[in-house]
Amino acid sequence: MTNGLAHESIGNGTRVVVFSHGFTQTRSMWRPIAHELCKRDESLRCVLVDLPGHGESAHIATPIEEAARLLVATGGGAVYVGYSLGARVALRALVDHPAIVQGVISISGTAGLETESERQARVTADETLAR
Repeated sequence: MTNGLAHESIGNGTRVVVFSHGFTQTRSMWRPIAHELCKRDESLRCVLVDLPGHGESAHIATPIEEAARLLVATGGGAVYVGYSLGARVALRALVDHPAIVQGVISISGTAGLETESERQARVTADETLAR
C-alpha cells in the first residue's frame, strides 16, 4: 500500500491506465479487464486501486478531494477509468489535478449531488447498503 491506497499493477508498459471501483466493491472487479487489455496492448500498465474504506485500503472517512489526491498520488500521469463512486473520484481528480490526469472514462458516474439534503439522503442510503 502506498499513500494510503492499496493497489496492484498489471502489465509492464509505459502508458498507464488507473482503474477505480464503485461503492462496496474492490479493485478485483477490474482484474479480468486489465489482464485482457495488457494482453492486447503491451504498451499498457494497468493500476487497480482500492478506494479509501474499501478492500485493503484504510477504513477512514475521506472527503472526495482527499480520495482524488490519494488516487493521483498512486496512479500518477495516466488515464483514469472509474465506475460509479470511482468515476466520481476520477472526475474530481481531473478537476483538482488537470496537469496529471490525462483523461477520464466515467462509467455510471456523476459529478455529485447538488443540495445538502440530497447528499445527506445519499449518505444515509449508502450507510444502510454498506451494513
